[in-house]
Amino acid sequence: MQRPTLESPSEKRSETNPCLGLAEKHIIALRVTADDLCDYFFGYVHFLDGEHSANPDIEINKQAPPERLTLRFTTGEVVVLGRSLSRVAKSFQEGNLAFIQAADRCYAELQHAGTLIISITVTRKEDV
Repeated sequence: MQRPTLESPSEKRSETNPCLGLAEKHIIALRVTADDLCDYFFGYVHFLDGEHSANPDIEINKQAPPERLTLRFTTGEVVVLGRSLSRVAKSFQEGNLAFIQAADRCYAELQHAGTLIISITVTRKEDV
C-alpha cells in the first residue's frame, strides 16, 4: 500500500498543511495515519495524557526531528516526530484535531517553517 501523494507542507495555515486536519466542531476520534500506512482511530474520550518535548534522539543524531509529541490513550500510544508540533498539541487539546499524518520525505528538507510531521508510530495495547 502506498501513502497518498501530499501537497507541499510549506504553508503554515491548516487548510493547506497536509500533516494535520482541523474540524470546525469537536469530533469524537482522531485519525492517525502511521508510518506503517495504516489508519488508526483513537477516541478523544480514551485520552489519558500526553507529552510535548524535545526529541531525545537529537543528541545522538543531529538530523533527527527536533520535537516529539506523545499521546497516550487507553487503547494505545501515538508518537509523533517533527517540527512545530505545538500547533498539533494545541488543536488536540481543543478537541478539533481531525487527523494527523506524516508529510512525504521529499518535503521534509524543503520546509523550515510551520508544522511538519516527519514520522508517526502507533503502539496498540493488546487485548488481555
